[in-house]
Amino acid sequence: MARPILFYTKMPAGEWFEEALNFGGASGLLLGLWITIAIFITQYIGLMQTLTEGLTPLKLLIVSPVIIIFVLVISLMTFLIAGGIITGFFLLAFYILGTVLHFSLRILGGKGNFFEMVKAMFYSLGVVQAGGLLAILAILTRWHLLNFGLFVIGENIVYYGTALYTYGLWSIAGKKVHNVPRWKAFAAAVIPILLVILFNLALNRFLLPRLERWLI
Repeated sequence: MARPILFYTKMPAGEWFEEALNFGGASGLLLGLWITIAIFITQYIGLMQTLTEGLTPLKLLIVSPVIIIFVLVISLMTFLIAGGIITGFFLLAFYILGTVLHFSLRILGGKGNFFEMVKAMFYSLGVVQAGGLLAILAILTRWHLLNFGLFVIGENIVYYGTALYTYGLWSIAGKKVHNVPRWKAFAAAVIPILLVILFNLALNRFLLPRLERWLI
């Protein structure tokens, strides 16, 4: 991931539903883990403090194992739900974006295989780990080490920085799969990356006001 120009040079042979799908699924689950950790730190630790508030040391000793097990269980449920939703969403989204990129390249004269394009897109799902930085920003905001305005600035830097990196990654994938000139690969990748940017603008309009109430 640190050297995108070489990212696809060692892409394993095989069908798109083999290693590539597993890699994409693992990337989604790992992002779900970062989100679960953020929720645990910002919400569930506070819940534990509320449940144990005012208890004598003896009572605290008695109920602590039950509370810890309870919090661990709901944390596991959070991970399974968040990880499942995130993984399914990103696999579907990158499949659709790969379809858009593939046919954009075909219009520009590319001759690559559709499923090779999908495989390359699933491997590019590694970029979603940048979401772990957003989890850290959320924790810092919840702890009042950042105000919400700085959180939004950080979110934009992370998201659009990742989008720029992904644009380069998809351009390289298009050039490798379709064997087209570099300018055509970069031109074709504009359409899917614009869709990604528009999605973020729409999501922020809906999500940020609710996130502010949760973090502040």
